[in-house]
Amino acid sequence: MPQSCWKCGAAPLATLDPPGLPDTYLKNLATSSIDLTHLASCNDAPLDSELPLICGVISAEQEALASLDTQIQELRLALARLVQRREASAKVVLRHQAITSAVRRLPSELVCEIFALTLSNNNEGGTKNPPWQLGHICRSWRRCALDYSPLWNHIEIPIDSAKLSSISMLETQLLRAARAPLDVVWPAEVDPRLLDLVLPHSSRWRSLCLHVSEEYDGMLNRLHRVKDRLDRLEKLELVKAHETVIPDVFREARCLREVILSEWEFRYPSPSVQIPWAQITRYRGMYSWQRQLEILETALNLRECAVGFDHFTHTESFVESDDSAPVILPQLRRICTGSPGFLRHLTAPSLEGLYSVYHSESVVVLLPPFIDRSSCSLNTLVLMHCAMVISAELTAVLRDLTSLTYLALEPDDLQDTTADQISLLNAMTRTLPGSDTHELCPSLTCLVYGMNVDFPEATFFSMAQSRFEAAQPLMQLRLFHVRYLHGDEYIVDERLRTLRDAGFDSALLSGSDVELLKGKEFFAI
Repeated sequence: MPQSCWKCGAAPLATLDPPGLPDTYLKNLATSSIDLTHLASCNDAPLDSELPLICGVISAEQEALASLDTQIQELRLALARLVQRREASAKVVLRHQAITSAVRRLPSELVCEIFALTLSNNNEGGTKNPPWQLGHICRSWRRCALDYSPLWNHIEIPIDSAKLSSISMLETQLLRAARAPLDVVWPAEVDPRLLDLVLPHSSRWRSLCLHVSEEYDGMLNRLHRVKDRLDRLEKLELVKAHETVIPDVFREARCLREVILSEWEFRYPSPSVQIPWAQITRYRGMYSWQRQLEILETALNLRECAVGFDHFTHTESFVESDDSAPVILPQLRRICTGSPGFLRHLTAPSLEGLYSVYHSESVVVLLPPFIDRSSCSLNTLVLMHCAMVISAELTAVLRDLTSLTYLALEPDDLQDTTADQISLLNAMTRTLPGSDTHELCPSLTCLVYGMNVDFPEATFFSMAQSRFEAAQPLMQLRLFHVRYLHGDEYIVDERLRTLRDAGFDSALLSGSDVELLKGKEFFAI
């Protein structure tokens, strides 16, 4: 007698043949198959003698369908039981794989370092701060988060203290930070009760990001409470503080090295604030020409600076008539300027990176005297939003910059024509006679180039191919659209894909990528 399956419990499969039929029926079916086929292909009525045979076929096939339906249902039930058992086994496998996961065996020190990396992207504040979220993952990670005081030292003072949770959470965070240095974000609108919790810890402030608003200017008076108590302050950032007088509390901050007094686009003038400039190494601000010169004459230890100019207070007559000796910045490695004429007043013998942005004055003609006077070896040159960038003068400048490794150019939409660009690109393609060394920028490893309406893609990609295949090869190529004016996207994409297929690092940057590159890499001193 057939038995059920010992593996899945399914009933024995019945024969797939229809139930047995009398031999006479099968014989009649065989002999009359031609007639039945004929009847199935026309509308003729069957003979009375054929009706029993047809009804027999229908009855036999109905019995066969019922038998097959039973078998199918049994197989479906057996399949459902197998799927259920498989899902249960998969869950067991996943559960036990999780137990053996390498994450569980990470040393607590490494877990804490990973936690600390989350702070750099923290801009939310309140209960969304990473320290609070990380404590909810698991028991062991919560223990790591609670014991790692630097994880709690990023203090974003909440805007709203209407809820008691804001006060209690801030108190808890200060407690868990223990004696670690504090990085404080002070919003423009803040409840005095929350400030009263943070101000007593000013001797531990490592950095202060102060948002300023005319509507809440009175809050700045509370800064007087931290005077002579900023012994550990290293970085000061003033956000939206234009035309504001900041209390004189930072002049005695002996560890202060970095001051950020404007946004990287230089849209608003920087505030009036007293800074110990002689000890500052990184600076970004927007003042008049005269004020910037006064700052740089004192800040002789600067290594990086970005100087913007209040165009309502400076005059070109001052630039032209001032014949004082240039300010010498012996430690300066990187400078970004919003007006190339300012280079006439500077000498930077150690300069490595020069960034010139946002102006209608031609910077190219001012580069040779500045570089000659400084006797510096530039390895980075960035010219963005500048008038008449692509020119014969630029070719001459690049010919002398043999140490240049990074070059970023943004041609002007109206002034830099196809002919000017082709001339420069051809010069960048040529090699020295009897050598495989390129004539222009022989050490170049990265090129960032803007495509305007006159972009000569054929000449450009011919140059890029030659640089990629040179003895000193180009390692990275990035293209972007000038002010997002799109040209023939398909041709550019195809040529970039050809370079990538050959193993070369090349890509087309989107608008957001360009803004990120400018804001964080080029000009965000």
